[in-house]
Amino acid sequence: MNFCSKCGSKLENGSCPNCSTISNSNKNKNYFKLIIGFIIILFILTGGIFIYGKSTSKTQSEIAMDFSNAISNKNTDELQEILYCDNQKLQINTTNANVLIDYFTKNPSKFSDINDNFKAGKYVDTGYPLSIKEISKRFFFFPVYKVVVKPTFMKAKCNFKNFKIKVLDQTYSDLNESTEIGPLMPGNYNITAELSNSYL
Repeated sequence: MNFCSKCGSKLENGSCPNCSTISNSNKNKNYFKLIIGFIIILFILTGGIFIYGKSTSKTQSEIAMDFSNAISNKNTDELQEILYCDNQKLQINTTNANVLIDYFTKNPSKFSDINDNFKAGKYVDTGYPLSIKEISKRFFFFPVYKVVVKPTFMKAKCNFKNFKIKVLDQTYSDLNESTEIGPLMPGNYNITAELSNSYL
């Protein structure tokens, strides 16, 4: 179209010098450029996310190596990053990380066993309450692996009133047949018992 659809003036370079109307062919060209630009930006963003996700995701064998190093170096901060528990009542914190480190330090043969399992690619059914599993996906695509802790529980019963036991910083009282202590990080614990009544 060589003439403006609004005022009838002759178009110059696809636009009207009289009323500034732009021809449909120029509009289509601009629209096409916008689409191409959007596709290019989307492609760059997708590529960036893929590269970032790939570089920050660790395989099961890498997690196994990190776990081994954290225990060997007694690095509680690194161990906390590696551990995961489905039971939200068991907090993955410095105290519980130290419990696990202390257990393996005092039982090196147990640490050697689970290390051998992980190195051999046996990440589940290790014979210990620890396994390496996928817990989520990063960016809906990259698997996130952690050392998953299966918490332990203890039962305690006492027929005396005002009887208390303390495990780490948690105190349990009014113990009966259904009293369950936990969830606990697998490990060794010092349990303190206290009884207070008119005789003792």
